[in-house]
Amino acid sequence: MKDLGKFLIVVIGGSFDFIYKGFVVSIMWGWFMVPLGVMKINTITMAGLFIILSLIKGVGKIEKDPNISKVLLTSFVHLQ
Repeated sequence: MKDLGKFLIVVIGGSFDFIYKGFVVSIMWGWFMVPLGVMKINTITMAGLFIILSLIKGVGKIEKDPNISKVLLTSFVHLQ
């Protein structure tokens, strides 16, 4: 049960992290790129781009560990 709680915290925290990054970058995109004539990108689209880029980039080398919560926590820490 403790592992499930840790897993949910990591998943929810990671989701908020992607949304927060998407919000910040979409605001900055609006400040710097839209005046140059580039199309505006909203928060959800930018968060999706962060998720896709993090999947392409990968999470690096993860040690083989049977404890799934430690593996997931390690992978989300490397995304930041």
